[in-house]
Amino acid sequence: MSKKARSLLAIGMMILVLTGCSTNTKLDPEHSWWDRYFIVPLSDLLDLLHSLIGSYGLAILALTLIIRFAILPIAWKQQKSMMGMQKIQPELTQLREKHKKDPQKMQQEMMRLYRENNVNPAMGCLPLLLQMPVFFALYQSIAKNPHLSGADFLYLKLGAPDPYHILPILAAVATFLQMHISTQQASPSAVDNPQAQMMQTQMKMMKWIFPVFTLIATMNFASALGLYWFFSSSFSVVQTIWFNNYKKKLELADQK
Repeated sequence: MSKKARSLLAIGMMILVLTGCSTNTKLDPEHSWWDRYFIVPLSDLLDLLHSLIGSYGLAILALTLIIRFAILPIAWKQQKSMMGMQKIQPELTQLREKHKKDPQKMQQEMMRLYRENNVNPAMGCLPLLLQMPVFFALYQSIAKNPHLSGADFLYLKLGAPDPYHILPILAAVATFLQMHISTQQASPSAVDNPQAQMMQTQMKMMKWIFPVFTLIATMNFASALGLYWFFSSSFSVVQTIWFNNYKKKLELADQK
């Protein structure tokens, strides 16, 4: 399984485990550093957005947009790094073949190639990882903020799961679209690269596995958390479409 696929599964398990770890049921900045620097500020921000907008559901949308636009430069660097990885795939294949009997030398040469082409393989899941503290803090803010947990949005009780499972289905569909758009454009170098083909196969599997996980998780989470997940995944769909269109323009420019 590829590193990105393993990371996605690990993040999924972390969501299930860590969201239930807190035993404190009140907003208390003195309880722990986690409450002081994450839960209480996030709860206060949602209260502020609610006072400006008049709806906690729309406040969650505004929070999602704030977070996603804040990490957009990092997501752009991630996309550029992925494009760079695709360009150097033939050279990486040659290095693996040339130094297959000397793994240490192979690693050194690959790192040199990454530096020369300004590519960082570790960028793959960084935008998702940066959102995890917000996700965990939002879960606990819902439980500890009585105004948020008792609020309504459309037919939803934000502090309780969606009784009709409409939101979980929408979140799962948005997650599927996000991963489908990300994986539908195969790298041309993967045709003659067994390792790249294997990674693409794994990502195609994750395209189905992660939406199923999303569906199951959001069926049990409070609707406020499901809203954040749906809004964030929908943002990712639009972002990925824009990145892919930009990539096509660059490829057409290179062909001229």
